[in-house]
Amino acid sequence: MQESEGLVLKPELQAPELTFFDEYYVKTFYRLTGSRQVGVGVAPIPISEILEYNESYLHDEDVEMLLDVIQAADSAYLTEYYKEQETKAK
Repeated sequence: MQESEGLVLKPELQAPELTFFDEYYVKTFYRLTGSRQVGVGVAPIPISEILEYNESYLHDEDVEMLLDVIQAADSAYLTEYYKEQETKAK
């Protein structure tokens, strides 16, 4: 267990070590999350935004991998977001 300022964190609560590629995709996801449509609810990040971001900033040749990773992260984010909204509504 890790101690920080007198607190002992359980192993499952400790942040995982990120590889270069993990960090690359996490940063990309957070940069793209602001491009989603917001109205009555929160929508997924549009594929067009992912592709445009790649073309403008990343120039990642493995676009399919980029799409898969960002869409998987977005799906998990939206699932948790709507669970939280449902809990608040009760």
